[in-house]
This record gives sequence, structure tokens and C-alpha cells, in this order.
Amino acid sequence: MGSGCLREDKSEVGEVTFTLIEHWNGSRWSIVPSPSPGGDSLLKGVAAVSANDAWAVGSSASVAGGFVLRWNGKNWVEVNENSYPHAATLLFGVSAPSADDVWTSGEVAGVGTDGYDTLAEYTCSAKG
Repeated sequence: MGSGCLREDKSEVGEVTFTLIEHWNGSRWSIVPSPSPGGDSLLKGVAAVSANDAWAVGSSASVAGGFVLRWNGKNWVEVNENSYPHAATLLFGVSAPSADDVWTSGEVAGVGTDGYDTLAEYTCSAKG
């Protein structure tokens, strides 16, 4: 990925949306392959700690809610976000002050909640 900035968006094929992540190398944008958990996925936020450590969050209608992706310097990989296994989470933002201090925010609804509640989660990064 190298230095530069990230642009996140969605790409539509028919009526199904897939994640779209692009990287700016200082002169042009290039598409970086990214998972689309369950298909019909939409990214809402991205935060980069370094060229080899970035986080993206979004939501998918097919997997009942939010998902977290992590850039390891070579690939985007899905990180298990299962704080509310019986509820739907919608993740809207992510902040990563350091590799071991990552925060997501959004909403949660379902079993064990009273309607929609504000969601803030802390994730210690998994090395690897």
C-alpha cells in the first residue's frame, strides 16, 4: 500500500453492493481488493495507523450488521467483530490512535438491547 491516503466507497453490481477501497500513491488512485462480508456490503469509515496497519468498518445486510477489516500491509482481512452475537450492529466510524488502541462506533439493536443503542467498542489489534 505504501504511503498516501485511502478512499473508501461502495461499488454496485446490479442490486448488490460490494466494498471498494482505493489507494492514492501521490499521482493516481488504484483499487485494492477488499472482502465484502456476506455481499451487499458498505464501508463507512477508515483509519490508518501506518502504511502497514489500517482499519475499515462498515455494515452488511447479509451478515446482520457490522464488520471490521484490517490492512496488514499486503491484504485487507476480516476481523471478527462479535460483541453482540444476537443483535444487529451498524458500524459508522473507526479511530486508531495506535496499533493497540482501535475504536469503532455505531448502533446495536436486537436481543439484549432496548431498541437501538449507541455502540462504542475497543479492539486490541491482533498481531499478524
